[in-house]
Amino acid sequence: MKFQYKTIPLSQISLGDRAREDYGNYQDLAESMKDLAILSSFAVMQQDDKDKPYLLLAGGRRFRAAELAKIEEIPAVIFESELSLIEQKNIELAENIHRKDLEWDERIKLIQEIHNLQISIHGEKVSGGPNMPGWSARDTAKLLNVSHGTVARDLNLARALDQVPELAESKSKDDAERTLGKVVKALEIQETAEKIEKETSTEDKVNVLRKKLCKLYMLAPEKDDPLESGFFDYSEHLQTGSFKYISLDPPYAIGDEEQQEIMARTSAVDPGKTWMSQDLYIPILKKALAESYRVLKDDSWLIVWFGPEPWFETTYRLIIEANFKVRRTVGIWCKQKGFSFSPDTCLSNSYEMFYYAHKGNPKILKPGRINTFHYGSVPYNIRMHPTEKPIELEQELISLFCKEGDLIAAPFLGSGNIILAAANLNLTAVGYDIVKSYKDGFTVKVYENQPPHYKTFKGE
Repeated sequence: MKFQYKTIPLSQISLGDRAREDYGNYQDLAESMKDLAILSSFAVMQQDDKDKPYLLLAGGRRFRAAELAKIEEIPAVIFESELSLIEQKNIELAENIHRKDLEWDERIKLIQEIHNLQISIHGEKVSGGPNMPGWSARDTAKLLNVSHGTVARDLNLARALDQVPELAESKSKDDAERTLGKVVKALEIQETAEKIEKETSTEDKVNVLRKKLCKLYMLAPEKDDPLESGFFDYSEHLQTGSFKYISLDPPYAIGDEEQQEIMARTSAVDPGKTWMSQDLYIPILKKALAESYRVLKDDSWLIVWFGPEPWFETTYRLIIEANFKVRRTVGIWCKQKGFSFSPDTCLSNSYEMFYYAHKGNPKILKPGRINTFHYGSVPYNIRMHPTEKPIELEQELISLFCKEGDLIAAPFLGSGNIILAAANLNLTAVGYDIVKSYKDGFTVKVYENQPPHYKTFKGE
C-alpha cells in the first residue's frame, strides 16, 4: 500500500460516503484551526476525478471544521494505489474509533464494524493459537491497542444492540450492560417458566400443590384506564366478606429521576409498572381501599405499604375515609441497607413503612410484639421484582394477623412472595398483577422448593 505525505488544497478533496453522518458541534474545532496549525494529517486516496482528485478516507469532522474556518490547504497522507472498499472503510473506522466525541454506542458499533471488516479480509479464526490463520477478537484488540476483555465486552454489547435497539437509550455503556443483564435474566426466567408449564408432571402430590400455587397468581389484563386494570378488573367478582387479611402494596408514586435511580441499583427487570405518576396515587389507593373494605370479613386486618414522603398523612387520611380503624404508629421494615436520592443532604433510608388497619375488632395473635421487623433486602442478584419483599417478612406479618383457615389477598401482588409465605403456614393467599414477567419469576420460585421450605435467605 503506497502512500506519501503532501499539502493539498481542501477544495480538491471529495468527502464521499462517511461512516459518521453526524459530526456534532465542530464550531469550536473550526475556531482553533484558525489560530493553530493542523497537527494531524488527513487520509485521502487518489481518484480519477479532474475537479476533486482526492477521496477523503479519514478526518470527516476536521474536514467540515476546516471548511468552516476557510482553510485552503491541509496536510494529507495520500494513498497512491487503488484501495479496495474494505481497505478504505478500515482506514476511516480506525481513525474514528479513537475520537473522544463519539457516543458510547457509536464507538462499540465502530469496533464491531472494524472487527467484521477484518474477518471479511482474513476469515474467522477457528483456533486460538497465535500463528493460526484468520481473525479473532484478540486480533481486533491488538489492532486498536485496547485490552481483549474490552473488545469482547464491546462486541457482545454491539450484537445486543442489534437485537435490542432500546439499549442505545442508556446513558453509558455500563448502564446498557446493566439493562442487558436484566433483559437476559427476564428471558431466562420466561423460558424456564414456559418449560415448567409444559413439562412438569402433576402426578405426585408436591407438583399438584405447586400447580395450585401457580394458579393463585392471577394475571389480570392491563387496560387503558388504571382504575379498571389489574385487581380492579377482578374485584367486582369477589364476594363481599371473603378475606381475613389484605396486604395492599400499590405502586409507589415517585418522580422519573427516583425511578431511574432505583432501577440503576437493582438487577430486577421492571416493565414500568412498579411506580405510578403522582396524580394517580390518590384515586388508585382510594378505590383499592374501598374494595378492600368490602371484600374483608368483619374483624379483619389490612396492611398498607406506602412511601412516607410525601404520602404519610395522605395515606392515613384515605384509610380513615375508607372506614378502617388505624393509628399513626406504623409498622417498620428495617432493611439494614439503604440509599438516598440526595446523599449530600439526606441520610440513607434503610426502612419501609406500613399502616396496619382493621375492620371491626380483631386481635393480634402475638400480643405485645414490637412494631419493627428486621429482615435484609432481597439480594439484587436474585430479586425478580424491583421492590420485592422477602418471604420471611411476609410470613412474619401473616403469623401476626392470621390463623388456620383464614384467606389472604394481595391486590398488587408483584413478586408473589406472599403466596409462598402463606403456603409455608398452610394458609392460602391469592394475588393479582398485570405483568407476566413477574408471574414467570414466581413460577420458577414455586418449583425451586415446596411448603414449608420456601425462603428468600436460603443460607440462613
